[in-house]
Amino acid sequence: GPYHSSLYQYISAKQIKEIIIEAKKHNVSTILVQPQFAKQSIEAISKEISNSKIIEFNADEENVFENLRKLVDNLE
Repeated sequence: GPYHSSLYQYISAKQIKEIIIEAKKHNVSTILVQPQFAKQSIEAISKEISNSKIIEFNADEENVFENLRKLVDNLE
């Protein structure tokens, strides 16, 4: 519901730093983001991870299969 999605709108600077550290440690190049995420946060993360690919993934249960299909298309 609306409450659930609002939890994801803000990522703190500390969380961004942790995401970047983890991503580098595990050689992550593809980052899935929910459309609700603040664009500045996503850009900050992708800037720090070279050759990263940002893919929007909406975890909305109603469209989960459609979203998975789009995700697979984006990964190819």
